[in-house]
This record gives sequence, C-alpha cells and structure tokens, in this order.
Amino acid sequence: MSPLSTVAKLKASSAFLVASHQDSRCDSWWLATKDAILAGMPSAHDEAETHLNVRVLRTLKKNALNELWNRGLQVRPFVIACLTLLAKSPVVFLEILEPHWPDRKAYRGGQAAVNRIRAEKAAAALSAASTQDEAASR
Repeated sequence: MSPLSTVAKLKASSAFLVASHQDSRCDSWWLATKDAILAGMPSAHDEAETHLNVRVLRTLKKNALNELWNRGLQVRPFVIACLTLLAKSPVVFLEILEPHWPDRKAYRGGQAAVNRIRAEKAAAALSAASTQDEAASR
C-alpha cells in the first residue's frame, strides 16, 4: 500500500467522520468512535504534573524559604528532590524526618481527619471507662 493511498484513505475517513458528526442522528456513534480512537492514544495528561497544595505555619514557611534562599535554592526543585528521595529511599528519608513529623491535626476542610480524631477520642474514652470499671470491680 502506497503512502499516498493511506493519506487519501485517512482524509476520506476523516471527512466522513466530520460529516457524520454534523448529522444529529450519528452523534452517539461519533462519540463512541471518538472515545475508542482516543482510548488507544497515549494521553498528554498521563505524565502531567499535578498540584501539591500544603498549608503550613507562616513562620515555618518564612524560615524555610529564607534557608533555601540563603543557599541559592528554590522551593519547587527542593520539593521535587524530597519527593524523589522519598520514592527512592523511603526508610532513610523517613528516619531523618521522624523527629520533625508534625502532630496529627484536623485541618480546616478535612472531614476525614475530623472523623478520625473523633473516633480516636471515642476509643480513648471507652478504654478509660473500661479501665475505671476494672479498677472499681477489684
């Protein structure tokens, strides 16, 4: 098959798809065909960068940014380097971070964290009540 005939066939099929799409009776067929075509293609979003938003105390952020600035470093490459090290050597990296790990806190808007803390408080209260009952029964 010559390349010219392949190009001609592609042009003809693409013209058919456009014409079919313009006919309202073929909308569902077009959408199914388009989805099938795109499903086989690699997406530009597969390896896209994702946002990572974190709220930290203002003073902590200021001190960290000053430290990076004094060393001639930027925040974005620093965060990428930290995530890369975590992915490559999690044990070593997490051991270094362990003494600096923040307390668990229900951040504003984090309903899952709020529910977890409520469950932990309820379990602690239940444990304390059972301990008191055991002490009273002795």
